[in-house]
Amino acid sequence: MIDICFNDSVAGNLLQIRKDIHSDGVFPLNLHLNYEHIDCDIAEAQAKREVNTLKYFYKSVSDKEIQSEYKKETKGKRNTLNRLEQILADGHDIRLWLSNTANDRCGLYWFCDFAKNYANTISIVMCPGYEYIPYLRTAHVQSDWASFSDPDFVATFAPTAHTLDECEKSAYAREWSLLVKENASLRILIDNTIVGVDDSFFDDIIIGFVKAEPQPQNTIMGKMLGKWQGCVDVAFISMRIEHLIADAKLKVCEEKVDEHDCYWQRTIALV
Repeated sequence: MIDICFNDSVAGNLLQIRKDIHSDGVFPLNLHLNYEHIDCDIAEAQAKREVNTLKYFYKSVSDKEIQSEYKKETKGKRNTLNRLEQILADGHDIRLWLSNTANDRCGLYWFCDFAKNYANTISIVMCPGYEYIPYLRTAHVQSDWASFSDPDFVATFAPTAHTLDECEKSAYAREWSLLVKENASLRILIDNTIVGVDDSFFDDIIIGFVKAEPQPQNTIMGKMLGKWQGCVDVAFISMRIEHLIADAKLKVCEEKVDEHDCYWQRTIALV
């Protein structure tokens, strides 16, 4: 049994309880398939997303550094996918560890499509996560299981594993095909359904956290994550803040960076 997850933090917990859950190996797929267009090479798209965010984090990053990192990340993603294909070809049973987030749901759909030419047994372990409730205009937090530091808590979910039948695997693979056809730039989870939206979907919400007086950028990101955790990540929020600055909806008040030359300490405000 190979245990697969879409989050490095989750992988760390699983590694600590390998014997308890009778795992033959833990394989983290650090993909973020709720972001970026997906009608293209997944390795390239995921690598592009990761390296492009560098310019939204660091003031002095150069195009040469971005290009170098892109080549490195693309190679790494391809190696990961090749290793996964070998795992499937070797006939291992697969256990996917998922929470109710857009990232993990997209990961499930993608995985079933990726594995459709193989006969592996695939089971899923569903753990507490997040779901956006539109009428509350906030994220309803059930429990962030990935943040628990006690691996024993994670182990309690192993017995709940559900083995997917062929109809379920085909249905999930079909969902991925539909998402690819739609090819939105962002996918979010609303009322337990994956919905494709434009990158600008959260812009008004981000603006709503910004005041007329200057605030550190990391304060804004913290507020956004506090309300929308499981829907967006730091990289995405940083990217959207840069777009809002470029569109003259937000302004930089103090061009301040931290010891790593990161933008987060600079102050921003409404225009």
